[in-house]
Amino acid sequence: MTDEGDRYLITPPPGLLPPAPPSDAPPAHAPAPLHTGTAPVPARGFATPAPGAVFGGPLAAEPARPAVLVLQDGRRLPIVGGLLLGRAPVARDDLGQAVPVPVTDAARSVSKTHALLRAEAGRVLVRDLGSTNGTWIVHADGRVDEVSSTAFSEVPATAHLELGHCPLRIEPGADDAAPHGPVVA
Repeated sequence: MTDEGDRYLITPPPGLLPPAPPSDAPPAHAPAPLHTGTAPVPARGFATPAPGAVFGGPLAAEPARPAVLVLQDGRRLPIVGGLLLGRAPVARDDLGQAVPVPVTDAARSVSKTHALLRAEAGRVLVRDLGSTNGTWIVHADGRVDEVSSTAFSEVPATAHLELGHCPLRIEPGADDAAPHGPVVA
């Protein structure tokens, strides 16, 4: 029979045991002594605070929260850069670095590569890409504007988009600007 008590060690709380006798040799796990011949120097790239500097001032402003595209299937995509929307969108060199986003549409009213949605200076802009059933901005007052294939149009914060017959919602970001109308690309 083995002594199982040696397999499990319990460290007592501080102050329960008497201190260890002093020793001239540093413990085996002690770090190497620090060089104390010169004053410490700040790491390269860091400024030394001025004498009397006050810490705890106001923090930098948070970055603006982007607008969010909400698809019918519940996906929520931040509109950062460009989003290429369609049934099975294919990236094109003339559209920049837009991210292809497949849009589910049971009615099949969404074209393969339908529209380009992008964020620019706190605004959400959309351009139709020659789709069969069009891209529409539906305003809160019921007005409907057809989106051009030659210029970007701004989507106001209170409006939603329709690709063909497929509605898409846009939730405004933290610092979205007021509507400015069509934007020539």
